[in-house]
Amino acid sequence: MEFSLPGDPGSKEWPEMKAEALPDAVSRLNAEQKICIELFYLENKSYAEIVQSTGYDLNYVKSYIQNGKRNLKKMLEDGGKQDT
Repeated sequence: MEFSLPGDPGSKEWPEMKAEALPDAVSRLNAEQKICIELFYLENKSYAEIVQSTGYDLNYVKSYIQNGKRNLKKMLEDGGKQDT
């Protein structure tokens, strides 16, 4: 029998806990990362559509998404303690 606490990454509650923490984590991203993450993942916009709607350079859009994903992962793994 495997033992894990509710907050442990291997526990059955972990995905649910991460899902509950995600909106707060997204809200704590910097403005550019937040906009790009929301457009890309929540609104299913392409890079080109994000460039067009935000005016950001394509390379910046890619960077904002990559860095936003990394920051979200850190925040969720740290239990929301990570500031960006």
